[in-house]
Amino acid sequence: NYYKKNKKKIKITMALWREKNKEYVSRMGAEWYAKNKQHVKDYVKRTKKNRNKVFARRRKNHPETFLLTGAKHRAKKFSLPFNLKVEDIIIPKFCPVLGIKLKIGKRGNPTSPSLDRVIPKLGYVKGNIVVISRRANFLKNDATLSELRSVVKWLTKTLKETK
Repeated sequence: NYYKKNKKKIKITMALWREKNKEYVSRMGAEWYAKNKQHVKDYVKRTKKNRNKVFARRRKNHPETFLLTGAKHRAKKFSLPFNLKVEDIIIPKFCPVLGIKLKIGKRGNPTSPSLDRVIPKLGYVKGNIVVISRRANFLKNDATLSELRSVVKWLTKTLKETK
């Protein structure tokens, strides 16, 4: 009964305690994982299909959140500036670079929305991101001349607008 009545207070208290005791929490977590490594591997293997379905559903129902989470992870991984919120990510119906219809839901699809940094060194910050197709974001790897012309046309226009 006490827990039910004081659930929020307990959560806040525990979060503060974990923040103050990060090293202890980390060490205990590592020790637990070392003792239960096989159990964790079995669990991951057993729940993989269901987890993939859950992620696919989240990606389809909340694409902005999915893009934000990925951007936050990459910003941390590559030490890039990051100050975005989910409201900053607006997914258009069509790719502003190639003009193709964006299809939300399938991971790795060339028509999937992808978060692009207009000026890469500035990181994932307001005013420096735009949602384009995954294909447009990967053009630098294997683009045709027609596709490159579309990118150059769009980039020229976008950079003029940001100045």
